[in-house]
This record gives sequence, C-alpha cells and structure tokens, in this order.
Amino acid sequence: HVDKPGLRRLIGLAPDRPTIALTGASWAAAAKGGREAVRALRLVEQGLPVAQLVVVGAQGQEILDQSKLSGRAIPFISDRSGLAAVYAAADICMFPSRGELSAHR
Repeated sequence: HVDKPGLRRLIGLAPDRPTIALTGASWAAAAKGGREAVRALRLVEQGLPVAQLVVVGAQGQEILDQSKLSGRAIPFISDRSGLAAVYAAADICMFPSRGELSAHR
C-alpha cells in the first residue's frame, strides 16, 4: 500500500490534490520536451485547476512557473528511492522526451 498523501506531504505538496510528476536531469535541452510538457500542463490547468505539479530537474522552477500550476520544483534527486517516492506520490507521470540524451543506451 502506497501512502500518497504522506509522500506528498514529505515532498512539500498538498496531500489531497491530483498530482503530476515530471522528471528529468535538465529541462534546458529541447530534446527533453519541456516546451511540449508546458503546453500539455497548461491544458491541464484549464481543465483541472486543482492539479499540482512536482518537477524534478535543473530548470524545473521555470517549467513549474510556465505551467501555471501550483506545486514544487526539486532541482536534483541523487538516489533512486527519492525518485521512486516522487513517482509513487503522483497520479500521473509525464515523460515528454523527444529523444534519449543518455550515453547509456
């Protein structure tokens, strides 16, 4: 059993609001799909303004601000268990990348 409200509190989010997670190392690279994510998140904000967003990665605050959703930007998570907690706290996880940037394919 996953305690979504507890995880959301731990991350600094409201425990009872629909939550979207967007994760990446850096949102500066166009291939990560940050612009596409912002466009989609603005549609979410129009249709479900109570939704909240947690963005992990460099330039995450810019994505959060542009989305017009409330939430939290986390510049970096160093361990897999922290990232797993973000995913578990979310109702929706977005992966808008237009290409893989990792050298480890």
